[in-house]
Amino acid sequence: MHRINIILPVMGGKSWTGGITYISNLIDALITRDDIRVILVNNLDEIKDSSGKEGKLNILASPLFRALNSIRYKFSMLLYGYNRKLNRKLEKFKGDRLNVIFTNNQAHLYAGNELIKLYWIPDFQHLHLPELFTEQQLEERNQKFRRGIRQADIIILSSRDALKDLKNFEPDYADKCRISNFVANVPSGIWESDPAYLMQKYGIPSKFFYLPNQFWRHKNHELVFQALHKLKNEGIEATVVCTGNLTDYRYKEHYQELEKKIVRLGLQGQVHILGLVEHSDVYMLIRQSIAVLNPSLFEGWSTTVEECKSIGKQCILSDIDVHKEQNPPKVTYFKRNDPTDLAEKMKNCWTNSQEGPDIELENSAKAIIDSRKSEYANNFISIIREFEKQKNDSKRFHVPILFLIFNRPKLTKQSLDKLRQIKPRVLYVAADGPRKNNEEDISLCRQTRELIEEIDWECEIHKLYRDENLSTQVAVSSAITWFFKSVKEGIILEDDCIADADFFRFSAQMLEKYRDDHSIFHINGSNYIQRKKFNFEGSYYFSRLCHPWGWASWSRAWKYFDYNMNEFQAQYNAGLLNEIFQEQDHRKYFSNQLLKTYAGNINSWAYRWYYSVWKNKGKAITPVENMVSNIGFGPDATHTNFRITRLGNMKRIPLSNIIHPVSKQINDEADKFACSIILREGGGNLIQRALAKMKIIIGVKPKNKF
Repeated sequence: MHRINIILPVMGGKSWTGGITYISNLIDALITRDDIRVILVNNLDEIKDSSGKEGKLNILASPLFRALNSIRYKFSMLLYGYNRKLNRKLEKFKGDRLNVIFTNNQAHLYAGNELIKLYWIPDFQHLHLPELFTEQQLEERNQKFRRGIRQADIIILSSRDALKDLKNFEPDYADKCRISNFVANVPSGIWESDPAYLMQKYGIPSKFFYLPNQFWRHKNHELVFQALHKLKNEGIEATVVCTGNLTDYRYKEHYQELEKKIVRLGLQGQVHILGLVEHSDVYMLIRQSIAVLNPSLFEGWSTTVEECKSIGKQCILSDIDVHKEQNPPKVTYFKRNDPTDLAEKMKNCWTNSQEGPDIELENSAKAIIDSRKSEYANNFISIIREFEKQKNDSKRFHVPILFLIFNRPKLTKQSLDKLRQIKPRVLYVAADGPRKNNEEDISLCRQTRELIEEIDWECEIHKLYRDENLSTQVAVSSAITWFFKSVKEGIILEDDCIADADFFRFSAQMLEKYRDDHSIFHINGSNYIQRKKFNFEGSYYFSRLCHPWGWASWSRAWKYFDYNMNEFQAQYNAGLLNEIFQEQDHRKYFSNQLLKTYAGNINSWAYRWYYSVWKNKGKAITPVENMVSNIGFGPDATHTNFRITRLGNMKRIPLSNIIHPVSKQINDEADKFACSIILREGGGNLIQRALAKMKIIIGVKPKNKF
């Protein structure tokens, strides 16, 4: 099993200390493991409590990372699609290790590297409190999250509550999500130190509630001040010490409004605002306080609560779901919008609690802190190991494949070489028999079948070998029927079709996603159009065209296959194709092909399948890139023996991350363009076919522009 490099770009800063704290806690957990090397992109300047970590970290400073908006960075992204200089630096660390990057906002920058990309989403606050954001901020946040979600290999969330939000936000990607509950580290020497110095250092009383939250609107400081005012009216002058960033980047005037509120309520002597303080002092303030308050209206996974759990201090928390999920050992919950309820809980605590360290609770926390950190690290690494295993397992493809062969051993070998790359676990092989009185066919069919016996990976093979030749339309269609009697879904590949690994991965995802959508009949591997001509919203679109060169489907769709085209004449007369093809020449071409097939003049299973799909108003899925090449154009082919066409041996283009389109509407413009190509390349007249045959004889190959 590979050791792991975990690359951590520094997140956050003075405006968002949560990112810095999160990374610091993660580093503290990970560096205890011998199989992990942490590579920090930037430096330790902003990592809290960094003493003692320098020898266990690799520091990678990158000017490009620090200045993401620099001209050099933009040029690198424009030219290469990723941060080239940073990637070169990362290469020196790779060796025999697995490279993993963990980030909350830059996952898309590293697509050029062979990295496992972990994308952390702290929370979905904007979905619950949209009033705290401008329309532009909401849109930017949605775009950022969706970009990261789609680019990531793994999405890291901090709570079950966040997972619930993601399932509503981007349900198609929920299977990528894993939950990792971070654990707050306790800096060395904290428990042994006396917090008494705080009173002199900050000019605060010895007895106080502690509220360590940034002064952002959703942190709900105002509710605490209202509760203090109620207690004051009862003759209880409780004190609250506040720390955290004083600036709310969304509401610059928020802190000033809180100051006015404090004056208006007459709480100047009871509220002590210290601003940002050293992180070691945060822990000492926790220890000295009688309890820690967190009145927040929303949290992803509260750092404040985790720090109390790690150090050993009681909490008074708002009753949001995340706080309950965190479940600290000594906690009191209050109604999040009810100052009276909070005042009652604070009164009880103020009356019955002593300032200073809670020795019993601290000893309990101290006894389990190492095991909690170890569990955090182990869970984080297990998420990566699980993905690594799935990735390795995916090299042995799990979706059943029907491989159709005949008498072309050279082409069959090329297709098998590609199948070897994915090592399918289950392979159905159907072979038509040699043509009557054709000695060469007998030899070639035997050679082709012998190639199946040479399969050298672990594979369950099912065979349907015919002794007699049934013709293409009967042999292929009956083989597909045989296949779908045994499997519920699968991929169909002919011996002259070359497919890369992305096609199989794409087919597997589409088969699973649209398994229960009975409007979808066919998943294409081919795409005849050039992607740049269309602004596709996803990695695939919906079409009426079912391409036969490498495709996938379900038994629930194939059951509608009508070999005899029983209702064709009546449906044709009723204008079936008028509903499908808007252009007259497209309609005429496919009408002729169907009429010839119906009359028995075209030996084709494919047109019979097209008719079956169209009469049931079925749709096809077409990837925006072509992923299958037909290398069988030539004298040995059934339908393409006299044609030189640009559709032959089309360039295959990888389709990495799958982005699902929002709309399921047929893309009529893409279909029109594809039909035009089919007519131009596949519907030549007799003179064109004669010229094509002559070119085959003299060995002229077409120029392929696709």
